[in-house]
Amino acid sequence: MTDNHIHIGQFEKVYYNASEVFDAVFASGIVDHLLFSSTTSCVPDVAYHTIEAEIETALKLYGPEKTAPLFWFTPGYIEQGVDIEKAMSDLPYKGFKLHPFAQQWDIENEKHCSVLHGIFAYAGGNNLPVLIHTGESGIDSPNRFESFFAAYPNVRFILAHCRPADTTIAMFRAYLNVYGDSAFAPRERIQSVADAGFAERILPGTDFPITHYLQSRRLNSNAGNRMLSLREQYAEDLALG
Repeated sequence: MTDNHIHIGQFEKVYYNASEVFDAVFASGIVDHLLFSSTTSCVPDVAYHTIEAEIETALKLYGPEKTAPLFWFTPGYIEQGVDIEKAMSDLPYKGFKLHPFAQQWDIENEKHCSVLHGIFAYAGGNNLPVLIHTGESGIDSPNRFESFFAAYPNVRFILAHCRPADTTIAMFRAYLNVYGDSAFAPRERIQSVADAGFAERILPGTDFPITHYLQSRRLNSNAGNRMLSLREQYAEDLALG
């Protein structure tokens, strides 16, 4: 089984080391392959070479056969002059990630729009997926990049979290190239998507170890509860998935 939504790196005040994260995933005995991206990409003004070094180090642990990175492209990389084709040739990225809530993508901005077209054109030409964070804030609605879904029918767009379900289902109905994942999504949400006839469009994912971080925050507000280890947390994530 492949977990299509794993993270490493800095998240808020916690750094999740790739070795600990990957060890926890593979210790499950259920997952034998994963797709990961670095939440260090959310650090303000982070330099791409920092992410590049982090990905290189992570890939040495289990190799690109078991651990495949996604290129989390941020608007900040535009000003840094990060070239998509060079970055994709320098590292064995197996797709892209966009996070319209963490990073403010402006489709009306000429530079932003040009880069997005570049990302989707590269993905379509190389049979690579694009994972897009979705949510209920408006700026990360599943239909935020809808114009691109139609313009790039050869790209498999994956709506992470399928949130909200009704808009996700509308995108599935309108576009055959739009998928979703089950990362950090309650069973009721995924079931509603399945009931609408799109169970085959949902890819397995957990959002681990973000789940661990959120659990630790809950425990801090409820004294007396034991903190789960990363391995225990991942086993729980799989059981709830």
